[in-house]
Amino acid sequence: MGFLSESPLNQLNLKLLNKGLASRNISHSYLFYGENMKYLFEIALKFAANINCKKDGCMECRICINTLKAKYPNLRILDPIGSSIIVEEIQDFINSMSVSSIDNEFKIAIIREADLGGSAFNLLLKTLEEPPDEKCVFILLAEDINSIIPTIRSRCQIYKWIFKGSAFENHDERFQNFKLEIEDLLNKIMSDRKNISAALNCSGSVSIFIKEICDKTASRQKKELEKIKKSGLDDDEIKRIVKKLEEKLSLK
Repeated sequence: MGFLSESPLNQLNLKLLNKGLASRNISHSYLFYGENMKYLFEIALKFAANINCKKDGCMECRICINTLKAKYPNLRILDPIGSSIIVEEIQDFINSMSVSSIDNEFKIAIIREADLGGSAFNLLLKTLEEPPDEKCVFILLAEDINSIIPTIRSRCQIYKWIFKGSAFENHDERFQNFKLEIEDLLNKIMSDRKNISAALNCSGSVSIFIKEICDKTASRQKKELEKIKKSGLDDDEIKRIVKKLEEKLSLK
């Protein structure tokens, strides 16, 4: 997965997921979130392939190949068409997971744009608490985790992913420099508590760093907003995407 940033968080995610696969300690529900839905979906498909593969995630067998193509019988995908996931979509999806799996494999449900679920996800709560059987796995994907209702989040194993070129990755090097700078200033303050200059510099550095992150993120999202408005997408799709970005930027 070359699109993943080489961050400690991603490495920890992969280690934990691989550990669960090796021990066959598969959870009933996962929540993957990050800044790119396409990449989140690729991670989910590869994880799903690993779950049912008989050769430790070979990515070459029939199970892996068809799962990666999102065309495997024991894989269900909910990809909302409109600006939100409606009750009927969730109900049909839950019903489909009640059907027995083929060859006693895991039935894996991937819900794209789970942050559009809203109150409709109340129907999903009972299923996450009491799955139809032990072979059910739900993988929710979201760009904005804050849009996932807390009761759903509490029932999922949550994994945040950082992708190359994302705002999070671009701040990694700056953060390391900032960390060293603050540690140096704190040492000066502890060695001389009357060192007002060091204390002011520390406070100023924190404020500047936070403002830098907010400004860069807001600038990037505003550019995305303008680009989407000028795209050739249909009106309903544009409204859905614009609404999500406006909510993130609190422009409304």
